Amino acid sequence: PGDRPHLHPCPTLRAPEPFGVGGAPNGVSIVDATGDGEPDLISCGLTTSAVTLLKGNVPGGFAVGDTLVEVNGTDQIGVLHTLSLGTGKWRFVDVSASWCPPCIGMSLDARQVCDTWANVHPLPFEYLTVLTDGPAYNSLSTPTDAANWAARAQLNSPVLNKNAANQNDIGSWVTGLGVRYYPTWLIVDPAGKIRERGVGAIDGQTIVDKIAG
Repeated sequence: PGDRPHLHPCPTLRAPEPFGVGGAPNGVSIVDATGDGEPDLISCGLTTSAVTLLKGNVPGGFAVGDTLVEVNGTDQIGVLHTLSLGTGKWRFVDVSASWCPPCIGMSLDARQVCDTWANVHPLPFEYLTVLTDGPAYNSLSTPTDAANWAARAQLNSPVLNKNAANQNDIGSWVTGLGVRYYPTWLIVDPAGKIRERGVGAIDGQTIVDKIAG
């Protein structure tokens, strides 16, 4: 029917993958127990005091403490950006998809975050958005998508995009990052090292507080 809301298709599910845990497991919890931004699995034994932790797999170069893997990508006006050129400033790297409501919500606070560090408490800082998908699920983001994203959030900061896969390595970089949930975000220090990695939307004040800390 014409009044039915448009739903984006669900991603294809992989085949089940078995993991070994202790005897007589009684339920499982999913939580970031190691603080690296990846969900971990915790299982408790029913007849023993055993607790099993199955650590999420953060790829090398993208875990907390790593030097962030290099990437080149064009922004909403076609300017090429190289991550290493941002060394010397704090960066908040926001990996989002334009069909994702939490991503959109977080983007609307980005201008507040930029203004806080540029005007209220001057600090070398950059809010870098990496826009993976266009308006449709699993589509390649374009400069137009990035421009629309920046306009809606009133952003002057770079919004990198896949440029429909034309001479752009954003796609392989995001694959290496191991994004499983949107948004995925990184806090990178002036030396280029990842200080914090997280998933899920956070508000602008929380971002400011994290940088301040």
